[in-house]
Amino acid sequence: MRATHRVAPTHELTKNILREIVIPILEKEVNEGQNFLRLRQVYASLILAKWYKQNLRQSILNREYSDQKKIAGVDMGDTTAREKIYARYLEAY
Repeated sequence: MRATHRVAPTHELTKNILREIVIPILEKEVNEGQNFLRLRQVYASLILAKWYKQNLRQSILNREYSDQKKIAGVDMGDTTAREKIYARYLEAY
């Protein structure tokens, strides 16, 4: 029985150290550190994707393009339009 009494204070001490020292350091690193930058970007992207799915489901762009496998682009009729747009881009740049 004495062994269980000795384990309990050690267990409580370990929990307190984790709660007061380790977890705040980990939270700061995850929220602000360079090592978790990609994770934060992915998380923000997931939040944005969920918001988009919930809020823009009935929009005209969603109805016309989402899950339609439309990858050809917009047909402008003018076959040289791409070159003209690119030329204007180069002038602006």
